[in-house]
Amino acid sequence: MKRTGKADLKSMQQLLAGEVRFYHTEKRYLHKAGHDVWALLGVSLIHSAEGEPLHFVSQIQDITARKQADEAAETSAREQRELTARLATEKARLIAAQAVAKVGSWETDLSTNKVTWSDETYRIFETSPEQFQPTHAGFLQLVHPEDRAAVDKAFGECCSGDSLSAIEHRLLLPGGGIKLVEERWHTARDEEGKPIYATGTCQDITKRRAAEEALRSAELKYRSIFENALEGIFQNTPEGTLISANPALARMLGFENPEELIRERSDLARQSYVDPAQRPEFQRRLDEDGVVTEFEYEVKRKDGSPIWVSENVRVIRDPTGLPLLYEGTIQDISDRRRAETANRRLLEILDATTDLVSIANLEGSLLYLNPAGRRMLGVGETGDLKARVIGDFLPDAPNHIILQEALPAAARDGVWSGETILRSLDGGEVHTSQVILSHKARDGKVDVLSTIARDITERIGAERELEELNKQLVETSRQAGMAEVATSVLHNVGNVLNSVNVSCSVISDTVRRSRIDTLTRTAELLRQHAEDLPAFLTTDPTGKKLPEFLRKLAQRLGEEQAVVLGEAKSLSQNIEHIKDIVAVQQNYAKNMGGVRETLALDGLVEDALRMNGSALTRHRIEVIREFAEVAPISVEKNKVLQILVNLLRNAKHALTDGGSEHKRLVLRIAAQNGDVAVSVSDNGVGILAENMTRIFTHGFTTKKDGHGFGLHNGVLAAEEMGGSLRVESEGPGRGATFTLRLPRNGRGKER
Repeated sequence: MKRTGKADLKSMQQLLAGEVRFYHTEKRYLHKAGHDVWALLGVSLIHSAEGEPLHFVSQIQDITARKQADEAAETSAREQRELTARLATEKARLIAAQAVAKVGSWETDLSTNKVTWSDETYRIFETSPEQFQPTHAGFLQLVHPEDRAAVDKAFGECCSGDSLSAIEHRLLLPGGGIKLVEERWHTARDEEGKPIYATGTCQDITKRRAAEEALRSAELKYRSIFENALEGIFQNTPEGTLISANPALARMLGFENPEELIRERSDLARQSYVDPAQRPEFQRRLDEDGVVTEFEYEVKRKDGSPIWVSENVRVIRDPTGLPLLYEGTIQDISDRRRAETANRRLLEILDATTDLVSIANLEGSLLYLNPAGRRMLGVGETGDLKARVIGDFLPDAPNHIILQEALPAAARDGVWSGETILRSLDGGEVHTSQVILSHKARDGKVDVLSTIARDITERIGAERELEELNKQLVETSRQAGMAEVATSVLHNVGNVLNSVNVSCSVISDTVRRSRIDTLTRTAELLRQHAEDLPAFLTTDPTGKKLPEFLRKLAQRLGEEQAVVLGEAKSLSQNIEHIKDIVAVQQNYAKNMGGVRETLALDGLVEDALRMNGSALTRHRIEVIREFAEVAPISVEKNKVLQILVNLLRNAKHALTDGGSEHKRLVLRIAAQNGDVAVSVSDNGVGILAENMTRIFTHGFTTKKDGHGFGLHNGVLAAEEMGGSLRVESEGPGRGATFTLRLPRNGRGKER
């Protein structure tokens, strides 16, 4: 049966119309057996002699086999196209997957040594097909020189032995970078077992290996922290059984190792707490908050001895929220507890001392003032310090020595000491011997200042009275002459002056031997250990002795104060007695001018030595006389004696302040260019170079209790007699020599 379509009818119409002479078409027929038969139909039109169409002539050729072959070819082509598309998709996916995984692939034909790389392999090697044509030899050149032999050997072994191989090695990239890669490959063999090709992968494992190394390092680090931590680290069950503990906790509790601790401590509440009643409070806080911080309690060590600890712990829960275990840290705070006790004792000592102790910030606001300081400054035992500043207690505050000199020096040098005047809130002045210390924060900058001050008002009063008496004696001697005054006043007051001298010596020795400098060094020691004061007071051999030392020091300073007050009272009484004697003798010395005498100079020197004899003897000062024979000279005896007495007194101070065991004083008399010179030399503290030109200036002194008048007056007196007073010194610690030069003929300035 033929199936005729519209195309057939159209072709026949074209044939009838003479548009075409014939046509061909492929038609499908239905075989009587029920299957299709393809035929090639050729149709032409037969015409009569007149040109009229008579009939169609058709030729039919069975082309079923050809059609089936064409259809099979088309199906194969279609399937090929679909397979090609799928392969392209899979290749794209493979390339993307390799890029994500950083895994490239390669293949080597072992018969031709031809090498093929995937795109990702090129990326791993940081090259491209245009830049690099892969060969085995070229590949080896990209392998790190130190790994090249091992890689070549592994590839060679895989061709002759096992068919599956792997190796990790480094790449030395063209830009100088280094990568770590993992190569895996399989060798295929023919039926005879001969290797024919190798297929493999190349994966960049640089980051993975770095991550593994970082993880390994972190594990070692945290294991090291656990093993080497100074504080105890633990885990225990909610029932109180230890699960894990680090070595620090074992040592803290006196066990040999964590295993022994875990084995021995199965019930923490019963076995560890000195006071088991504290455990319920700890458990309550943990149940309520899930964490407990800084819980302090006493725990028993293995030997039963107690220590104080501070515990931080949290609850670890399972997925249902039930407590699984407790973990936390324990710190031994026994030293801190002992330090707190020591601090309390130290504060008790500071509260008990009779010296002022205070702390202030850089703005001058008072932060602390001990009871003695409150009494000294009139603040009151409970007075508020918040509104008080240093200036409230300084007379003429802007120009006060503390603001102008002491505080800058303490900030610069760390410490300043000297005598100052403070003003109490009731307006009274308090003379003090004061030490100011600066304390630095961790950044090295000064943040607070502290001071220790002792009330020396009574001592200053006694010294002023003595100074006034000395002025009266000097003035009297200048008016009446030293001979007359020595004959009358010194004879009458000699015994009293001995008592005055004894009192002054006792006061001077007591003050000089005072342990106030020890307190200063102690304060400096505390400042140096401000950052580790608890550990210093409890573990350092010196620090552990400090509280008891301070108690004894406070007792010693109290005893010294009592001695000084007693001697000051006696001194005041003797001074009043001397005043009376001087007042009487002054009546005989009125209106008398200076008198020149011709006398031997060595006699005047001996008189000056006798007037200072007791002090020189008391301080074990060796006196050496080197007197040349010189003719008597005409001088004002009282002026020469004043100069010599002052030079000897200064030499004595220089020797006692110098600290030398062998104190030596040399007095020389010699002729000098027609004049006579008397020199006083000592091996004491010496004189700074910058002070050499100022030492004779009015008011200049290097002594804490000096007034700066003696040497200045001595120069004036020497010049009035036509002479001079000079000084020589090689510097600190090298002693000094003062030389008084006097004219032989007694010439002097006219008055």
